[in-house]
Amino acid sequence: MLAYQSTLELLNDKHRFPVVWVSPHQKRTKELQAIWKNLRRQIERNRKNKFTPEMHFFTCGEEPEYLLG
Repeated sequence: MLAYQSTLELLNDKHRFPVVWVSPHQKRTKELQAIWKNLRRQIERNRKNKFTPEMHFFTCGEEPEYLLG
């Protein structure tokens, strides 16, 4: 999680595209959402990075509607 936070800090305002996470099982999707929620809180507290990317989480098979919509 810390490595991902470091990567986000490097990107800062340069990366403005949504990030799509697709996992094979609903349990893993929920885990990823929880990890992101905690990481986002850390980022907001730290505020080195003024931009927080838009994240979308899907279980395999749910993402085509979003991607094609």
